[in-house]
Amino acid sequence: MEQIGKIIEIIDNNTVKVNIQKHTSCKNCGACHIGTNPDIAIIADNQANAGIGNIVEVSMQTQSVLSAAFIMYVIPLFILVVSIAIGTKFFRNENGEVYSILMGLFFLALSYYVIRQNEKKFRQKYKAVITKIIE
Repeated sequence: MEQIGKIIEIIDNNTVKVNIQKHTSCKNCGACHIGTNPDIAIIADNQANAGIGNIVEVSMQTQSVLSAAFIMYVIPLFILVVSIAIGTKFFRNENGEVYSILMGLFFLALSYYVIRQNEKKFRQKYKAVITKIIE
């Protein structure tokens, strides 16, 4: 998956912040509130030695993008559904549904916490790379 972006900040010798336009499907999705802004800043490896203001091509393997989306969206959703299902079996009193939902939300938050704690490991594996300078 290739995107075109503009370097807005140099973080260190090998890493830069690039402002890219979101993919059309991302803009039209509306699942999150960042969909209103057409641009997004990402961190990328600067293999092309580009500088601030350069227009660059940013590449990320499609498999990596899909894997990252799976980790961020599918796994927490699965944990939410399973924990609510377990909660309905475990809590059989008159407030069982409320406790099941609270249990599901707790485990959903816990899953995002675990993902956040492992973010550095994920960043290295799913990092974008600047492949060439366009301008």
